[in-house]
Amino acid sequence: MGLDKFERRLQGAVESVFAKASKRSVEPIELGRRIVRELERNRKVGLTSEIVPNMYKVYLSKFDFEELEPIAKAILAELKALLIDTADEHSYKFVGSIQIDFIEDFNQKAGVFFVESSFLEEEGFGDRFILMLPDGRRIELNPGVFVIGRLPVCSLVVEDPRVSRRHCQIELVDSAVYVKDLGSTNGTYVNQQRITAEVPLVSGDEILVGGTRLVYLLE
Repeated sequence: MGLDKFERRLQGAVESVFAKASKRSVEPIELGRRIVRELERNRKVGLTSEIVPNMYKVYLSKFDFEELEPIAKAILAELKALLIDTADEHSYKFVGSIQIDFIEDFNQKAGVFFVESSFLEEEGFGDRFILMLPDGRRIELNPGVFVIGRLPVCSLVVEDPRVSRRHCQIELVDSAVYVKDLGSTNGTYVNQQRITAEVPLVSGDEILVGGTRLVYLLE
């Protein structure tokens, strides 16, 4: 389970700073349990999956904040890993990068803490840009240029005499995807229309290269 792995991974870092027998008023495993409960409690049903908060603030007393400070970096890193593991286990989705902060709260008593979560959406976060091949295989596009053609050095090699050596390119930049013909002999088609300039793609667009039909998908 995620909490067991969290505790095992933290053990070395904790014991390197504190004596094994020492008892802290707030144990890291308690933070892990509470932050997972906060994630579960605030999950919301999205269109295709449940979404969970990505911003977390852990309010600690002055005493606990100072006591945990020597291993705060390690704890925060493992708490983030714990949230990712929990989300993966249940197919939850985050709407942005995960941020966890320890907040020193002078009104809190030692041993008492609370966790506050919220959603902070980042445009394009978690999107997958997919090029689906005729046989159903799916290629995930990464930022940069993806070249299609007959040359072995192309990102996608299409062995078709109707396809030029460097036929066209697909470029992913700033969460937008564009297709551009590279002066091919037989042209590049988007939704049955031959393109003469760089064209932005939307999910579901069909790209025809020679006799090969590709489908662009945003997931």
